[in-house]
Amino acid sequence: ELGIGRVQGLLSGIRMEWLTWFDRLGQAYPLPEEVIDNLRVKVQRQQGRIAQLEQLAQQERSRAEQERLARLQLIDRLKQMGIDSSLLDD
Repeated sequence: ELGIGRVQGLLSGIRMEWLTWFDRLGQAYPLPEEVIDNLRVKVQRQQGRIAQLEQLAQQERSRAEQERLARLQLIDRLKQMGIDSSLLDD
């Protein structure tokens, strides 16, 4: 269930024809260069996703810090007004 046949395409940046292996469905097995290129694309996509997640995490940290500061300001205002803020403390 293994065949050999000719394919045409770019190999090392040069348009040429070469022999390659085919599976039983007639699909050519990828060349090592193709596998490497496909993996490189996947890695770049994952790096982009990681960068997005890092940005989201930083935004969440900033939001949490702003919320914390607002809470501290509220507690301070309550204290200035003579109101017990112990119910707000976790």
